Amino acid sequence: MKAPLLLLGACLLLFGPGLGAVPFYTRGEPREALVAREMIRTGEWLVPSRPDGELARKPPLFYWAAATALAVLPDRPELAARLPSALLATAGVLATWAVGRAAFGGAVALPAALVLATSLEWIRASTIARVDMALVAGTTLLFGAWLLALARARPRPDGVVLAMAVLGAAMATLAKGPVALALPGLVAATLVAVRRD
Repeated sequence: MKAPLLLLGACLLLFGPGLGAVPFYTRGEPREALVAREMIRTGEWLVPSRPDGELARKPPLFYWAAATALAVLPDRPELAARLPSALLATAGVLATWAVGRAAFGGAVALPAALVLATSLEWIRASTIARVDMALVAGTTLLFGAWLLALARARPRPDGVVLAMAVLGAAMATLAKGPVALALPGLVAATLVAVRRD
């Protein structure tokens, strides 16, 4: 299949340049990197905290990914801290393509994934060390599973769709907390109200 390779290449070109070349330039990026560094220093991976002992303000998914990257790339803290966002953004683009292809066909899937990958806000979030892309990657999986279930119009979702929804909900919750369940809950309630079923 050429489409996934094209999308991987596009993501590499869009998200990769400058990941490690640009110093941290917002308050949030070094704050997230410090938490990852502290996890490596103390060995406390279950409940991430800052160097002063204060607990991190977000759940651990992004910090786990950033600390893992920092353990592999200790001399490149900017690259290590931003790499999880770029990888999760790429996963979100590929998930959009896969769901679009399964639900609507390849003629819809590739343009949809390319539009997502080239969206300014998606590019921005994929190149900074923040938890946002971890939340979005999880909700992309969750909403993608719902779209597949609705497109297939089966009374019960199959195992793959259910696993995709559970994985997406777990990822999003571990990335940002209860908002990851509240947002899809609002969407589901709206859908039920509109469709009246």
